[in-house]
Amino acid sequence: MSVLTPQRFVASNLESVQEKATFFLSNIEQFENEDSTLKEVKKIVFEVYDIGEKYSKETAEDIKLSSSELTLLLNCAEVIKSGKWLESTDDNIKGLAEISILYITVLMITDTSKYLIDSTLDTLNDISYYDRVLSRTHLVILYLVQNLPHKIADFFKEVSRVNIKKSVDIPGWMPEYGKKVFTQLMLWTRSAVKLINDTVETFIKSPTTFIIEKQRASRSLLNNFWYVTFKLPYFYSSFEIEKKRKNLICLKKDNITKLGYLFLNVPSYENNKLQISVINHTVGLLKDNVYEFNSTDGSIDSLIEFIKTRPEILHQLEVAEKSNTIPSYWTRTWPLYVSGGMIALSYAPTIIYNIHLLATSPETRRECFDYFKGITLYIYDTGLSFWNNWIIEPVNNILKTIRHDDQSEIALMSQKSLETDLKSLERMVLEYVEDAHLEVADKNVIIEKVKYGDLDIIMSEYEKELKTPVKSILVGDMLRNLLIQIQKTKVDGTLALNGVDKILKSQELVFGFVAASPSILILVLLKNTFMSWYRGENAEKNEKLKHIEICTRVCESLGSIEKLIDQMVVGSRNENHGQDCYKIGLLFIEAKNLKKLAVNILPTYVYETFCCDIDELISQDVDIEYKLLSIQRIWNVYGFYFK
Repeated sequence: MSVLTPQRFVASNLESVQEKATFFLSNIEQFENEDSTLKEVKKIVFEVYDIGEKYSKETAEDIKLSSSELTLLLNCAEVIKSGKWLESTDDNIKGLAEISILYITVLMITDTSKYLIDSTLDTLNDISYYDRVLSRTHLVILYLVQNLPHKIADFFKEVSRVNIKKSVDIPGWMPEYGKKVFTQLMLWTRSAVKLINDTVETFIKSPTTFIIEKQRASRSLLNNFWYVTFKLPYFYSSFEIEKKRKNLICLKKDNITKLGYLFLNVPSYENNKLQISVINHTVGLLKDNVYEFNSTDGSIDSLIEFIKTRPEILHQLEVAEKSNTIPSYWTRTWPLYVSGGMIALSYAPTIIYNIHLLATSPETRRECFDYFKGITLYIYDTGLSFWNNWIIEPVNNILKTIRHDDQSEIALMSQKSLETDLKSLERMVLEYVEDAHLEVADKNVIIEKVKYGDLDIIMSEYEKELKTPVKSILVGDMLRNLLIQIQKTKVDGTLALNGVDKILKSQELVFGFVAASPSILILVLLKNTFMSWYRGENAEKNEKLKHIEICTRVCESLGSIEKLIDQMVVGSRNENHGQDCYKIGLLFIEAKNLKKLAVNILPTYVYETFCCDIDELISQDVDIEYKLLSIQRIWNVYGFYFK
């Protein structure tokens, strides 16, 4: 079962052990005059049994031994040792003493295993947090800001502990009252400089390869300066996170291996013989990671030592975990609270003063009403103008274009401009020909030539007048000829613009859609945003992303379990016992983590069946081949929920 109970750490059946204890107690009850030893044995048996009964329930998932219960178990073990009941010639006393020692041993191992499981699950969450931070640059920078107060505090603590030269050369001109302050300031400065140099030197030894690679990859002096100065805090934070992550991975592996060791070396009580060899090595296992496998019988002295040193051992494990755990809630959120508090304090006096005025001054209330009324009207007018100028008008232009409306505004020149300029040029040419008494066969021919840009008759006269320019300017028609040519240039420009206008006319519908698309896009976005808020789609999207993340982790955990079972199917346990311990412990942790994740995905009625199937994977009574088939059944039955 993935719920730890004392039965998980007993090789024999606890029910048979309880029956044996009942048999010994019934034998004792036959004595009419019980001595003090028998009474004390019965008392210890009942006290230990009461504690064990509480832990034997399936609902005892989060129950741990209290300090009073630990003291009671320690006293029971010491009483059994001092009374030498394990060496008693009375089979009843000896049997009950052995059963009591078995229960105490199992309870201690069960409670320690629960701590290892909780610590490992917390470590897995911490590793996931650090992986998420390292995947984004801005999260690493945020981590640096969040931990900045702790780093500054640690810096000052280290400064106070740094060994430096205590003598300070005080200048002769320094007044007497300033010598002490100057001495302390110089000592502190030396400490800070020495600590900074030592810290930077220690850090540079680790990520220096990365910085050198950056320098080699870029020939830019500015890039080199950036990477070794301003980006150095980022490198330091990344280095610290990676270091903590590696420590957590090692701690996770150690905890899993210890848990597997406790699973493999369980106490037993068979054929009236107590076997608790695991207790001889538990202290060394938890403190120094020493894994010993032998068949020697355990001693009550080792059990007493384990009970006494248990708080110290758990404190040592807790310190190792806390030194690498994720920052606390207040450490992660203090930038938000500090910035919010500063903003609140900045506006608090003004807000309080305005509230006071609103409560005491009718004129202020009237001004406030007028102010909000003006804002409301401004928002209304702005929305109305936006609707008319950026929605209605562009749409009307599109409709006019579709209907070929001649009043369309998309043009570079007026519709009659070219015709007016051309007629003016024709009249100017005809009058010039008449005034100059030039021989022309037909005026209509001249008009046709002017329409096609042919001014040969004008240009020939212009060439003649160029021979005597001064005379032509003073008494001739040279100025008039130039003005006609200027009008001709204007007609050519107008003609070119008319061509451009025709191009614009052909694409007028496109320009209409381009003009209307920004406003329509804004309306669509506002509408979608409002509907998403109204329907709660943003929260649903976040829930979906969370669901995908949990499903991914469930598949990873289930895949790890399948891999471990495959390895067990392919080959039996090898000679590396530590590796076997790790596999067995990892199988239990993955099953525990899998059930913890699946509760957020599976329906309640499905989750119960899922837990039973998972329990089969870690059960000691199920054949390994059947476990492999159970994995396939789990994928087939519950795989739909993990997609």
